[in-house]
Amino acid sequence: MILDPDDQPMWESAKTVAPTPNSAIVQIDINDNFVINSTHLKMICENKFDGYLRADPHDHICEFLTICDMFKYGETQSEDVKLMIFPLSLSDEAKTWFNELNEESITSWNK
Repeated sequence: MILDPDDQPMWESAKTVAPTPNSAIVQIDINDNFVINSTHLKMICENKFDGYLRADPHDHICEFLTICDMFKYGETQSEDVKLMIFPLSLSDEAKTWFNELNEESITSWNK
């Protein structure tokens, strides 16, 4: 059996890690009036990164940030929005990788 290298995950896990029960991203307290624009959310969900070799993670991040920069949520909330919706931009192997990160290990967009 010959496997297509483009259909292989970017990373191979040599260990089995239990999924994180809660998100790797620290949950942010936001006020009740906070709403993410549905067009913004749709654009993010339509541009998913799957984590396979044929996909470029740098291109995905660039595209993700470009989409995020099109929508403004206030000076202090733009980073919070990126953190909240980034997991929605992942699928397949990339989503599995994300779900295996330590709980609340990501506290800012830079991390």
